[in-house]
Amino acid sequence: EAVRAALGLPAADFVILMVGIIRGVKRHAVALRALQRLLPDLPHARLVLAGDGPIRPGIERLAAELNLAGRVQFLGFRNDVADLMGASDLLLLTSQSEGVPQAVTQALGLGLPVVATRVGGVPELILHERTGLLIPPEDPEAAAVAILRCAREPEAARRLGRAGREHALAHFSLKAMLDKVERLCLHLLSEKKRAPV
Repeated sequence: EAVRAALGLPAADFVILMVGIIRGVKRHAVALRALQRLLPDLPHARLVLAGDGPIRPGIERLAAELNLAGRVQFLGFRNDVADLMGASDLLLLTSQSEGVPQAVTQALGLGLPVVATRVGGVPELILHERTGLLIPPEDPEAAAVAILRCAREPEAARRLGRAGREHALAHFSLKAMLDKVERLCLHLLSEKKRAPV
C-alpha cells in the first residue's frame, strides 16, 4: 500500500509490472498494444515499467499515440524491484528472446503471478497453467487475454503465484542451485574414483 501510494497508484488499479531494460528484444511495444486491447474490459488496468533504455523515448511516443499516457507509468531505473513486485498484481514479460530471466525468477520467488512469452529458458520457470501463463511472442491479443484471465479470476491467479513460488524455491533458489552443484561434484568425484588409472 505504501509503495502504491508513493507511486500514485490507486488501490483499485490492476497493476501490471514489467521489469527490464527498455530495448527492442524486450518488446515493450507488444505490452502497450496488449494494454490497449485490455482497457475496454479492464479499465482500471495500469502498466508500470521499471527500467530505462535506448528506446524509451520511442516507447513513450507509442504510448501517447495509443492514447495510453494516463495508463502507463515509466519509472526509469529502480533498485526497489522487490517492493514494486509486492505492490503489483502481475508480472508481464513480452520478450522475443530470453535466457532465464531474473525478473520472472524474482516474481515467482515472491509468489507474484506471471504472464510471459514462451521463449528461451522461460518454460523452465513457467509451467503453463501450473506456475504461470505462457503466451506466444509478438501476440498482444494473447497477452491481453492472459492478463484479463488473471484479473477476473484472482483466486486462480493466487494459486498460480503460490505454485510458482514453490517451483522457484524447489528448483531456482540459492539453496537448490547449491544442492545441485554439490550433487554434481559428488557424482563426478565418484566417477573419477571408479575410472581406471
